[in-house]
Amino acid sequence: MFDSILQDIRYALRLLRLNPGFAAVAILSLALGSGANTAIFQLLDAVRLRTLPVIAPEQLVEIRVDDMTHARGTWMRDAALTNPLWEKIREHQDAFAGLFAWADESLDVSSSGEVKKADGLWVSGDFFGVLGVRPMLGRVFTAGDDRRGCGQGTGVVISSPVGIGTTECGWRAQTRVARASRSGT
Repeated sequence: MFDSILQDIRYALRLLRLNPGFAAVAILSLALGSGANTAIFQLLDAVRLRTLPVIAPEQLVEIRVDDMTHARGTWMRDAALTNPLWEKIREHQDAFAGLFAWADESLDVSSSGEVKKADGLWVSGDFFGVLGVRPMLGRVFTAGDDRRGCGQGTGVVISSPVGIGTTECGWRAQTRVARASRSGT
């Protein structure tokens, strides 16, 4: 059996040597096919197969408002919860071990002049606690930070490369930090 396979390989190599154009096309086709399959698998792995880098990602669920037929106001993209509605849901829910709210936004991180955009998230206080994400330095938001107004102790969580999770007050603190670092103080 092994001798038969070796004979077939020798015969194939002899034919490829006699037709170099066909050999080049065959080798190029195999290389492109392998490369395309590898690229598609890496994309699929990154999007669907790899788990989220949080504690118990299989327990995460998303709840959203889909029926906006009787909604008032201007609704863009997906439907959003208002803060008063979020506060009522948070206070009266007992089905989940933890609950958080978030919304994405493109934020201007410049203090003046040219607009510099960064992708950011507006998050509720329990965002990092529910996900089980720990900071490398300092602290993250807690439920105690989830309050109206801009009191002491508000801040910004900066993640790599420049994703920002912030509250309204924290964003103002970030712009103060950006101005201070530019002025050299």
